[in-house]
Amino acid sequence: QEHVFAILEDQKGFLWLGMESGLARYDGYSFKTFTHDPDDTTSIGSNIIRAIYQDDKGYIWIGTDGGGLSRYDPQSEQFTNFKHLPDNPNSLSGNRVYGIAADQTGAIWVATLTNGLNRLVFEDSSCASNPCFTRFRFRPDDPGSLADDNISTMIIDRKNRLWAGTISAGLDMLDLNQPIDEQATFQHFTAQPDESNRISGNAIRSIYEDQEGILWIGTELNGLNRFEEASQSFSSWQYQPNTPQSLSHNHVSCILEDDKGNFWIGTNGGGINVFDRKKETFLRRQHTAADPYSLGGNLVNTIHQGRTGIIWVGMMNKGLNW
Repeated sequence: QEHVFAILEDQKGFLWLGMESGLARYDGYSFKTFTHDPDDTTSIGSNIIRAIYQDDKGYIWIGTDGGGLSRYDPQSEQFTNFKHLPDNPNSLSGNRVYGIAADQTGAIWVATLTNGLNRLVFEDSSCASNPCFTRFRFRPDDPGSLADDNISTMIIDRKNRLWAGTISAGLDMLDLNQPIDEQATFQHFTAQPDESNRISGNAIRSIYEDQEGILWIGTELNGLNRFEEASQSFSSWQYQPNTPQSLSHNHVSCILEDDKGNFWIGTNGGGINVFDRKKETFLRRQHTAADPYSLGGNLVNTIHQGRTGIIWVGMMNKGLNW
């Protein structure tokens, strides 16, 4: 009955699972689980894991839901924890971390579910504390600020642009190729009922960059979107009743292009879809009670391909499928 929210295969080939009951590492034979110990400051910050990211130095960064940001050192096998400190404006803005990514300078960006974005830099001479978090928040009087502080997902693309998906205010983009401070200007992409070339919905659940650099966005209620860079517009696909080749469910929780070019769309309620991008049709892979080899359930949180080609699927209530 385990929830698997995040999957990462690290540089050494270990598989990491972010769950509701802690962080697990699989070496191909057995699992080792890391859990929060209130009496051990070098243990992970919380047991609910929402994001896992490995930087180019080999550190593994873990986003916890309530315990802030944790950094795992593979050498010492210990965690360093970064939490919101009410009296320190250079601390993490909030403790519910849902997204982690590094930009081309090596700075770590952290998205929170309720307190906006953060950029983490070490040994910054212009900052009073080390490490130093710079916060990027929604400001009602500034139309160029972050659209909303409630961020569910985030990536940094190969052009060094940060894309943040909000819970109800659409998709935001910040170009990191320019000098960045707290007043940085975000570009907003939002749904409008009468405009079909806009993003299909404002509740963003997943963002993915494919092998050609094309951006795909999954929404909670309005299906799948592809960003058309040249026209700054969107194409979208939704569930269509009585159309078995349509998307199986409009809550698109995760997206993956595998090494063969297959395009996997995970949904929260409709299992998995394999999307034929030329024919624009979807092949559904769902749980079937009579088939023990079918998907374990239809509530899919995350999809990851390992270096051996295995597709790992993290589920709600059904743990890990492959």
